[in-house]
Amino acid sequence: MVRRIFLLLLVTGMLFDCMGHEEVYRQRKAMKEGWPPEILGSYADEVIRPGETWKVYLRFIDRDCDMTYIVADLTQAGFGSYPVSFTQIKETGCQEVKGYVFLNTPLDQYLSWDQFELKVLIRDRRGNRSKPLFFPLSFGRSSEDNLPESWQVAAEKPLGPMRFDLMSSQRLQSGGS
Repeated sequence: MVRRIFLLLLVTGMLFDCMGHEEVYRQRKAMKEGWPPEILGSYADEVIRPGETWKVYLRFIDRDCDMTYIVADLTQAGFGSYPVSFTQIKETGCQEVKGYVFLNTPLDQYLSWDQFELKVLIRDRRGNRSKPLFFPLSFGRSSEDNLPESWQVAAEKPLGPMRFDLMSSQRLQSGGS
């Protein structure tokens, strides 16, 4: 009986020791490759009027303090993706960043026929990326200012523009004129 208990304790100790080595290995790997940025929260209206500025509110952080860009990829249903937009993150240090990126949209009534999807992620100096977030966008009648109270502070901090030359499918089909 004593041998069984001793053997059980020995095996348990070896397992815990292996788990400790795994944690050390993971931490060393993270130090070498860095930690990916993390998006902690987001908000964006799904419907806006043509000609309005679309704001995508973000709250993010990077544990190793080397965030470089907000990467935005806009896809238009039936037409594909626009060239990717990179918005430089001007914050330095390890503080949490809360603000918004924005897209100025054209005053084109035909945008109401189109559906868009924006993919956003944060990239750091070592090439690590946050998990992407997806935001639908369509054009039509939107309600008045409906920004949730929790994003009011972020509304005062523009992070920069998303650079897309947005066009309705009607204009794309007619050659962009």
